[in-house]
Amino acid sequence: MAKLKLVCVTQAEEQTSLKLTPPQSSTGAGAVAAAPLQKKPSGVNQFIEEKQKISLSKERRAARTLCIIMGVFVICWLPFFLMYVILPFCQSCCPSDKFKNFITWLGYINSGLNPVIYTIFNLDYRRAFKRLLGMK
Repeated sequence: MAKLKLVCVTQAEEQTSLKLTPPQSSTGAGAVAAAPLQKKPSGVNQFIEEKQKISLSKERRAARTLCIIMGVFVICWLPFFLMYVILPFCQSCCPSDKFKNFITWLGYINSGLNPVIYTIFNLDYRRAFKRLLGMK
């Protein structure tokens, strides 16, 4: 059974990759010495860590905004869909026209809330909205 040796290869962009290579004898003419693992300078590590923190922060904000948008959507439209799914099967249910209009308009209000939510929670959207309104 052939044994494989794990060799660490460092590339020019300071990225380290691993590859499996068959062992070579150290006495032969074709012997290749494995390059020692080079550490990245600490400045590069700090830069990468900062970029990762910023990226993670942006992802959290985007997830929070998406959760709020989806929550408001469900709150606004769920009563409408439930009403029109339940009414055909419930003969004794007879909501008033005012109630039906309220439920329908609650769904429509969702369309008006979306720009407000995006403006509050998204800086890029806020800048674009201000530019559209001629405020900046």
